[in-house]
Amino acid sequence: MHTLTITTDNTTNTTTCHDLDDALRTLVAEAIKQNLHLHPSEPTGRHNTTFTLIRPDRAVRVIGTATIAAAANKPVAAPYYSAVAALRWTADHTSTWQCGSENDPGVRYPLAVLTAARAEARHWFTAGTLYPEAASLSDAGRAAVTRPSQHAFERLRHNAIHTARTDARITPAELATAVVTQLTPDITAEQTAALIWYYALIQWGASAP
Repeated sequence: MHTLTITTDNTTNTTTCHDLDDALRTLVAEAIKQNLHLHPSEPTGRHNTTFTLIRPDRAVRVIGTATIAAAANKPVAAPYYSAVAALRWTADHTSTWQCGSENDPGVRYPLAVLTAARAEARHWFTAGTLYPEAASLSDAGRAAVTRPSQHAFERLRHNAIHTARTDARITPAELATAVVTQLTPDITAEQTAALIWYYALIQWGASAP
């Protein structure tokens, strides 16, 4: 879950959204409705996204801000639903990777994550480098999820790359199983959600052109 907070003048409205993509779609729809331009600001955290709201009148002026943040204190979804969300996110942003510009609203962060996934899948980065971003995108909703062992990252990356080369059309159930069966009993629900996203991102990166 994510929250979208839009502040204009003396008014602040907060909307609860299913995930980051849902929050971005809601924000874009509101911007179109109010004839606003969105100017991405520097992120306030790995899982927060901020925008300046600009009204293109005769005199262009800033009228407010919008912030998307992961909702805190929420239960973590079951592995299957984490897998559904991860596969949907990579599928939705494949066109972003292929055609998007970093100047487009809401595109800079997905492009950065997918670029890093592609690099790590090619062993240009140490296994697990992408884990904080996977944790932020996951149902855990925050980057500071305790890291499992380095061996776990090496094993999951190897398996994800192998999956991409042999069966790129993995189902959510297969993805969840591929990760959960490799985990030790001490792994928490938050870590599991983050590792499912990690696996999905690496698999995407291994098959990306």
